[in-house]
Amino acid sequence: MKKRSHPWITWLVLLPFLLFGLGLLCANLYVQSAKMREFARSQVESALQMPVDITQTSVTPWSGFSIKGVTVEHPEQEAPFLAVKRFRVQFGMTDLMRGVFQPRIVHIENPAILWVQSDNGQWELPRLEKPAPLLTQVEVVPQTTPPPDTPPSPSPSPTAPSPSLAPVTQLEPESTTPTPDPTPTTPTFKVHIDEGLARLMQKNGRALLSIDGLNVRSRVANDSLAFGTIAIDQVRCHDGLRLQDITADFMHYPPVIGLEAVNASVAGGQLTARGTLQTLPPSNARLEGSFTEVDLGLLLEDLGMNEAAGGGKFAGSFAMEGPLDYPDQLTGFTKVALNDGYIRDHPFLTPLGNALSINELTNLPIDQIAIEGNLRDGQIFLEKCRLDSNRVALSAGGIVTLDGLIDLQARLALEDGLVDRLPGIVRRSFTRDAETGNGYLAFEITGEVDHPKTDLLDKMVNQAIGSATEGLLEKFRGK
Repeated sequence: MKKRSHPWITWLVLLPFLLFGLGLLCANLYVQSAKMREFARSQVESALQMPVDITQTSVTPWSGFSIKGVTVEHPEQEAPFLAVKRFRVQFGMTDLMRGVFQPRIVHIENPAILWVQSDNGQWELPRLEKPAPLLTQVEVVPQTTPPPDTPPSPSPSPTAPSPSLAPVTQLEPESTTPTPDPTPTTPTFKVHIDEGLARLMQKNGRALLSIDGLNVRSRVANDSLAFGTIAIDQVRCHDGLRLQDITADFMHYPPVIGLEAVNASVAGGQLTARGTLQTLPPSNARLEGSFTEVDLGLLLEDLGMNEAAGGGKFAGSFAMEGPLDYPDQLTGFTKVALNDGYIRDHPFLTPLGNALSINELTNLPIDQIAIEGNLRDGQIFLEKCRLDSNRVALSAGGIVTLDGLIDLQARLALEDGLVDRLPGIVRRSFTRDAETGNGYLAFEITGEVDHPKTDLLDKMVNQAIGSATEGLLEKFRGK
């Protein structure tokens, strides 16, 4: 005969689950309250030192405490400066049962940063407004009887206000006792950032820097130290130069972040670098590194010149330092070299070769490319930029701005025999070098890096016409 279980046994088994569910419901009601949202907002705001808005808070045993809809507005741009899909904090259940509010893992999911250049050309972070200093009003009571052995004070000027009607306002005196640094007491916990992105937009609407697929795994210890690894899918500069598969080790010792072992793929080559970044204004940064085996053909594709083909491997080095908030104060240098390559169907060189009837410019073998530049005053000054081919040399010097605008003084030099092959009207526009006997023509290159313009043909025609006119005048003078 089968025994029937007593109802109280069933309730006894279900009671812990019911109590847990009731506790979770009560916890969610409390966590989702306006008071808790305000507490969470103030904590995130204090950590970021930026004005923060939060739309929802919740708690679950499997994902911990969650904050959704974290945004930081920027007063000078329409879209938020920072938007985070979800911010999760996981706690140990045993810690919570003991009343210890200590995180084990902090997850930041899909953070997106949009930083737009201000109208004044600066990069300004949204910051919390600092409270005005407290003022203390001190009333000065005039003495009616001077103390003994003290000479009487001179009578006040008829235009001076009475001391009793002009109370003195002064700042509260600051304490002269130095405040000791607090001893770090926070245990170690982990911070994970998943699939972040960032855009630095110029005021003309073009992207100066784009970061996609940012992932961070770090450990935070004792309120003052964080270390870990960074992985980024892709970084693009000016929608052109592209770095892929970036990895780096970092250490954050406030207010400085140090980067070591930075590795990235660039146009089939490899880049290595190291640097530091100060997280508090003026956000001073330093970066130095080198690159090798950068493929010229892939680099032309990254720069949007898909119709051109190229071969050869670049190598070089670079360095930069200064405040990121003020690009015009950045300083640095770069050196680039390429040996034994070629360029074919380049959108600048090919029309030039057709106009001059120089086939070498359409399919240009390269003996060497050498570039040296310095960064200062918000501009790149090209001290040396030279391309040497078998019978052609192209050199330039001038300015390239951080906005991608160029203003270069260039010179096209042709071997003597190549000049003799030019049509007569074109040949007359070239000047003979006294030492080498080669012909050269000076011209300008302007426009943008990815769409350069030149006045070479105008200079050629004007000089040819001028030369022809001078020849006619000489004939008339001879008569």
